Amino acid sequence: MCRRAVVDMTGRADPLSRAEQVSQVSFNLVLYYRSIDEDSTQGVTWNEQACRTVEEICTMELDVAVAGGINADIIPMLWDAPLYAVVVGGGARLKMIRHVLLERSLK
Repeated sequence: MCRRAVVDMTGRADPLSRAEQVSQVSFNLVLYYRSIDEDSTQGVTWNEQACRTVEEICTMELDVAVAGGINADIIPMLWDAPLYAVVVGGGARLKMIRHVLLERSLK
């Protein structure tokens, strides 16, 4: 039986091993979240390594959602990840992301 639960990866030193644990207990939805606290206190931001980690978690037969600081610069780094959901805040970001997505669909 699969159960839906959001498993927050905030502050996890090894999100890949945590994702493996999640799949072993029959959960199938993971939220890979970059918190503003991590960003401001530890300099943890979306970068290529974080995006590769997300892509790797997606290969574990888990639905993966991403959130926290998602903006128009991050979206292209996540193109190839088969994401279940992208959680976007503020209206200005949403308009910019929509623009990036529309540009991509026209190519």
